[in-house]
Amino acid sequence: MSFRTTLIILIIFVCFVLCYLFLPKDHQVIEQSADRKIAQFYGLEKRLIQKIQVIFHRSLYPDQSSQKGLIQQSYTLVKFGQNDWRLVDPVVVDANEWKVNQLLSDLLEKRIKRRIEVPSLLEYGLDDPIFEISLLTQDGSTKTFLIGKKTVNYSVYAKEKLDSKIMLIESSIIRDYLKSVDDLRDLTTHNESQPEDNRRRVFDFQRAETTQIDILSMDSKVVLRKQADGDWRAIEPDKLIVSQRVVEDFLFFADSLEGTEIQDLRRLPEAEIRIRFYTKATEPTVLILYYTEDSDVYAKTINKETIFRVGDHLLKLIRKIG
Repeated sequence: MSFRTTLIILIIFVCFVLCYLFLPKDHQVIEQSADRKIAQFYGLEKRLIQKIQVIFHRSLYPDQSSQKGLIQQSYTLVKFGQNDWRLVDPVVVDANEWKVNQLLSDLLEKRIKRRIEVPSLLEYGLDDPIFEISLLTQDGSTKTFLIGKKTVNYSVYAKEKLDSKIMLIESSIIRDYLKSVDDLRDLTTHNESQPEDNRRRVFDFQRAETTQIDILSMDSKVVLRKQADGDWRAIEPDKLIVSQRVVEDFLFFADSLEGTEIQDLRRLPEAEIRIRFYTKATEPTVLILYYTEDSDVYAKTINKETIFRVGDHLLKLIRKIG
């Protein structure tokens, strides 16, 4: 074979390799109008986020030696009040506000390098993601971001759970969310000059053992019953389709409901919602919410006279359920 023929074959081969590497594959439809921050694209505001849940599904590396020094721990953070963040899982401790805000910025400020329409999530590691980040906002809606395989140019494949397309973002998101309890907890010492936190837990019920929830307002009734497989289904009205995530969030916020005791309330608002939580016990636990048009919410249990001023998160989730 002559040198000229060899050179032509080599040039053709190099061109073929370059085309394969740098041109989009036939099964990918690339959206060129990306390059926006996640917060902007998905309409998320840091100040409105009430809960952060990070769940690790599998190891970053298959071999244990590569895992050394990496902490892959699922955790949940919840906001109580204006800026009071607490770690509620795997332990219950106060969280450092600055660290939580940085954690949110590490996701929300990430730029979407590219959005891609693909027929299957398998080759991008998004069918079985490494971990997922769920953000619950003040209106009760949730955005869940799946984090998959790393790829070239310091990128990783990611996807918002309900979005039809996947995206490329900076792979630093993985390190950003590898946090331990000590990375997130508030290590500052509270001194006497700090105002006393007068909030108290409103009521106690067995969230894990709850099998039925009745939500009774002045003009409607919703009955939810837990099925044998653990899912919640609406018994009344029977055509109501409920989101499992919303019901679980509702139970979580009910279980952690805290408020400030009110001593001088002259009159309770007329609008009220009664919530009955059933377990194997004979009598259900009953929580009563009173609310105004301005979203002032008060809570009490049926067997106690103590009235608490509480946030409106639970009320918003009730409206989202039915």
